[in-house]
Amino acid sequence: MRKRLIGLALSLCLGVTVVGCSSSQGSGETTSPQTSTDETGTSQTVNYSEGLDDNGHMTGITTSDYITLGNYKGMTYTKSEVEPTDEDIQEEIDAILEEHTTTNQLTEGTIEDGTAVNIDYTGYINDEAFDGGSTEGAGTTVTIGTTNYIDGFLEQLIGHKPSDEFSINVTFPEDYGNEELNGKEARFDIKINYIVEEVVPEFNDEFVKENIEGYETADAYREYIRESIKTYNMKNQLWSELVENTTFNSYPEDMKTIMVEREMSSFESYLSIYGMTLEDYYTAQGTTEEEFATQVEETVVQMLEQNLVGQGIAEAEGFTVEEADLIEYVGEDYENQITTYGQGYVYQFVLIQKAAQFLVDNAVEG
Repeated sequence: MRKRLIGLALSLCLGVTVVGCSSSQGSGETTSPQTSTDETGTSQTVNYSEGLDDNGHMTGITTSDYITLGNYKGMTYTKSEVEPTDEDIQEEIDAILEEHTTTNQLTEGTIEDGTAVNIDYTGYINDEAFDGGSTEGAGTTVTIGTTNYIDGFLEQLIGHKPSDEFSINVTFPEDYGNEELNGKEARFDIKINYIVEEVVPEFNDEFVKENIEGYETADAYREYIRESIKTYNMKNQLWSELVENTTFNSYPEDMKTIMVEREMSSFESYLSIYGMTLEDYYTAQGTTEEEFATQVEETVVQMLEQNLVGQGIAEAEGFTVEEADLIEYVGEDYENQITTYGQGYVYQFVLIQKAAQFLVDNAVEG
């Protein structure tokens, strides 16, 4: 099952966690009919653990100096608001089945809207092949009506069959993102390699036994999913209520500054993947440096409030981070995460997860 986390997850990209980063096509070496790229990442030069000690606490900070923690023991929850729906459970099952879906390569059949198909292509402008406009025989799989290619490209594959070779004509958008291609008419020579047929397994006892460790029946695992989603919902409900009922008398300004600088550095690294600067982003989003700085600070304050609440419970209850906690909340590869983000950052995340679970374990139905 996908690991569901309370909304306190590691902040890997300000553009994702704050403003919903929208990408434009960069100036990379490869040009395809796609209109956007899905690549994301962060710079390894960002020090995520700055201002945190190895125990996951904010260095030199005692939370009682800044907050009056709300009552976190015996909190009440509303059953009807935390019980998962059948649709919630099925969504999780579908995600599991997707992970185990296999494909067949069909050499017969006709391409329709919604068909997944593997193709090769070479693009030409004025009968000259342009850089990056070819799959170079490696093949690429697209789905008609789903994959985001330039207008009219995929639609012209409909009606064709595997082994067909033909040409299509398209026009690149004026704002495609490549000066040599913006608004240009192009021809693509296409070869249909095969139709991709997905084989989705059935969620039954046999599937569960073979693929999910520790479970023998579909009903048992379905119940595990139900309980897991319920716990997730309880965490969010209780945590939001606790933060709301906590009095924040002041904020540790040094830590706030560190977090603002960290988020800005992370976001700049994210933008650089697409060949963008902060100034480019301000222009694209119709905002200013001052407006964006205000948005960043407001978001950091929200993050800082959650960190103070989490550390406050950890201080009061004497929580520490053990290996079992790291495996439960971060995963078997927790050492890699520590290498990437630093021990302080990962441990702080785990402490907040333990604090949220403490709320659930001590909650009562209202």
